[in-house]
Amino acid sequence: MIIQLLTRKDSHAIFLYAICILAILATSVVAKASTLDFTLTGAANFELTFSLPSNPVPDVVQPGIGFQIQGVPVTQGLFTITSLLTFATGSKGRGLTITQGPTFTGPQLYTGTEASPVFAPGHFDITETVNNSPISLSIAASAVPEPSSIALILAGALAFVLVARRTRRRC
Repeated sequence: MIIQLLTRKDSHAIFLYAICILAILATSVVAKASTLDFTLTGAANFELTFSLPSNPVPDVVQPGIGFQIQGVPVTQGLFTITSLLTFATGSKGRGLTITQGPTFTGPQLYTGTEASPVFAPGHFDITETVNNSPISLSIAASAVPEPSSIALILAGALAFVLVARRTRRRC
């Protein structure tokens, strides 16, 4: 079918094919790290949320102590603030500190090294350090379409357009 369109020199069809091929290549080649949603919940309707890549690049690395990620939007209720997140391990104790927010202790939340951490979906029981209150941390994959899904949608849209054009020309 592509060869027939190219031999007819149908400029609109060639243009549509070129756009779809470029879109498919662009979405297939760009491989983004999957995004994880972190949700901390506790008593008295306490809830904090933020998102990070599953394998973030830390802004500050302290081998054997932990790492920091700057500029993370953290939402609590209706308010969102940009925070510095510190993930600690080793001699400093394990946990998470949110600048302008609470500090939590509990199990180590990542695998890998401080320079190359990897988060995985899961559920963790942690403790807020000021009030010693139990907090539930849930790490879940964000609902982001895969590049191959986007490519499939574009290919289907192209097929629909081409069939509609061909049907219209016959009438």
